[in-house]
Amino acid sequence: LMKNFEGNQNDHAVYQKTGEYINQILNYMHKHYDEDISLDILADYLHITPKYISRIVKENIGINFKDYLNQIRLNHAVYEMANSHQSLSEIAYCCGFSNYKSMIKIFQQTYHMTPLAYRKQQKS
Repeated sequence: LMKNFEGNQNDHAVYQKTGEYINQILNYMHKHYDEDISLDILADYLHITPKYISRIVKENIGINFKDYLNQIRLNHAVYEMANSHQSLSEIAYCCGFSNYKSMIKIFQQTYHMTPLAYRKQQKS
């Protein structure tokens, strides 16, 4: 019984630490979505391995690190498309995409239309 109890205490500590890491990871991603973020950069910041970050993001969010980061960036891009007069290239850059073409590709995969078509639809 005591061994079982000790094991549960250790499990609880691991789950608690994982919860702290996932909160730190998500906070960092939401604050720095417009910067160059990678698993390696985040791992250095949190002093844990990139593989561990990848695993706990997938387990807790249900998608991989890069896909979640792209979702955050797309959410900001969609908001800017509807509420600003910035060019689509400027929006892509300001939302953390490496270039406009990468935003188009990810946008089309998600929304099944181009950012330009989306913007025109929002204005009409």
